[in-house]
Amino acid sequence: MSRSTYWFKEDGATVADKLEEIHGTWVKWSANPIIQSWIRNSISYYSNVLEPAAWETSLNFEGEQGELVKMLVPEARQLVRQFISLVTKQRLAFQSVAMSQGADVAQETRLGNSLANQIVEEQRLDGKGERLAEMAYVLGISFLKTTWRSDKGKPHAADIDGNVLYDGDLEMSVYGPFDVFFDYQIEEWDQLDWVEVRTMKSRWSLIAQFPELEQEILSLPTTREWNGPQTSAYYGVGSEDMVFCYEVYHKPTPAIPQGRMLMYSDERTIYFDGPNKYRGIPVEPCKPEPIMGNGFGYPQLSNLLPTQEMMDHSFSAIATNQAAFAVQNVTVPTGAAIGVQSINGMNFISFTPQNVPGGGKPESLQLTQSAPETFKFADVLRDRLVSLSGLNSAIRGQPPAGVTSGTAIATLTSNALEFITSFSKAWTQCLERSMMHAINAYREFAEVPHLVRLVGKNHQATSKEFVGGDLDPIKAVKMTMSNPLLMTIAGRESIADKCLKSGMVKSMQEYFSILEGAPIEQLYQTELSENDLMLAENDALMEGEPVIALSTDDHAAHIRQHTGLLNNPSIRFNNERVKDILNHVIEHETLAKDTDPFLTAMVRTGRMPEGGPPPDEPMPGPGGPPPPQLAPGPTGAPQLGPKPANPAKDQLGRPA
Repeated sequence: MSRSTYWFKEDGATVADKLEEIHGTWVKWSANPIIQSWIRNSISYYSNVLEPAAWETSLNFEGEQGELVKMLVPEARQLVRQFISLVTKQRLAFQSVAMSQGADVAQETRLGNSLANQIVEEQRLDGKGERLAEMAYVLGISFLKTTWRSDKGKPHAADIDGNVLYDGDLEMSVYGPFDVFFDYQIEEWDQLDWVEVRTMKSRWSLIAQFPELEQEILSLPTTREWNGPQTSAYYGVGSEDMVFCYEVYHKPTPAIPQGRMLMYSDERTIYFDGPNKYRGIPVEPCKPEPIMGNGFGYPQLSNLLPTQEMMDHSFSAIATNQAAFAVQNVTVPTGAAIGVQSINGMNFISFTPQNVPGGGKPESLQLTQSAPETFKFADVLRDRLVSLSGLNSAIRGQPPAGVTSGTAIATLTSNALEFITSFSKAWTQCLERSMMHAINAYREFAEVPHLVRLVGKNHQATSKEFVGGDLDPIKAVKMTMSNPLLMTIAGRESIADKCLKSGMVKSMQEYFSILEGAPIEQLYQTELSENDLMLAENDALMEGEPVIALSTDDHAAHIRQHTGLLNNPSIRFNNERVKDILNHVIEHETLAKDTDPFLTAMVRTGRMPEGGPPPDEPMPGPGGPPPPQLAPGPTGAPQLGPKPANPAKDQLGRPA
């Protein structure tokens, strides 16, 4: 390979050979402390499954004669599982952002939202998101790959050779750091030019897809033959059908303007070599805590393992003592003439007493009692584990003694959730970018019409056909996140009580919906939509475009928002803009005066005002009630209104 040429511009076999050299750096784990932590954390995290030496017991026996009982207490793993459950508790939901000059932007956004929700369901992204977060906690970094599979989906045609053609479908997969190769000297992921992902595939499926490479594929080593750090733990059992395949994605750069995509198993087995149609790297990392100076992440489980190992040692010492001396020992002096055959379930130890004529009485020998310091040390270690995990007792459903109010529990919970928020930020960004990769994959490869389910507000489901070009207006995807406090029962109860006192909750149905985890936004979605309307009207007024007011508007809020535009001195010198703004404000003022107060009360509160609707005044006519009488007004002129009633009789007999 020439140093005067970028090695990624060489032929496929040369590039594959170079990449296989890079694979060797991952195998040489003994020289890299970060990779050592991956192996150590993986084995410790699954120790109760990997370490037991026999099927009949989960205990291990060590020492020269197996005298030490090794007892594993997965306290750290339990805390990690609770942590991951809190991070991934809410159901994934995405909101697409469309950029369009047309009037169909709402329909385009609806298409993007429906497609994102369908991807979550079909790809089982909720479960994959949980695995993504768990792997990031244990190993420091995890990856989500989003690619298009032309051999999936529904069959729609056949080529001239009779091979079935499929319309294609998305594939989203989670990988750990052992299966993703990149230049880890580069700290920022966006600065990488290329990334390689290792996958396992059936050699027989590969032969069916690439019959011209049959002999090369048959000669590939199986995944069991791979000599790497995870061989004993993960690849010790497997069939001979599975082989490794490598997918390399080089994004477009000045050196390679169209990028490059290479699929291979070794330098002799190249499946695809061509431009990168993804126009980027369709692999996103989840790295909650970066390590300065390289592209790896800090495994947060490493904070818990030293304490966990000492806890295992403490419980092992206690268990060893109990196992060795669990049977009651009784000392019997020699010559005491005590028969032990009638006493079962005890271990008798004979001894010759000193200076005791005729022997002595039998006494128990207490060997099962462990030192109190051992138990105290185990409790200290357990408290230290909880502190290091960032999960206090309140967030784990065990509030401290004496703390019973929902507000106090919610406060303790919110403090613990601060650490979770920093973790979930990296997790959310990974999912958002991966969902955008999914939208881009449909946009690029979905040439055949696909179906998407559109669900209305009343949960009516309809289907709509679309092609990749219909997604062109979708420019971004954002994940809708709930307040972390709402992930706990105490937090939801505290917020529901505050909403009830403030008047936001207007019924018990709304109160219990918050307790059951419904989004708080449903309580003020009308206000949010009206705020969006007022801001849009402000933009229109600034551009001189017409806006209209309706009797159902919140006129006071509209007037306040629109008059805020007049606080800009540059607008005050623009007579035309000032005129448009003031005319619209006067329109709101007029409607506020003329609108029926009964209608206004119902719009503002969503309830029937007390006393019910005002009585309908009958129209005068033949046979109907008499017309209203004219009563004298303040100036003596008659005015329309009811006839004044006669004054009530004074109860004290005073003259009127």
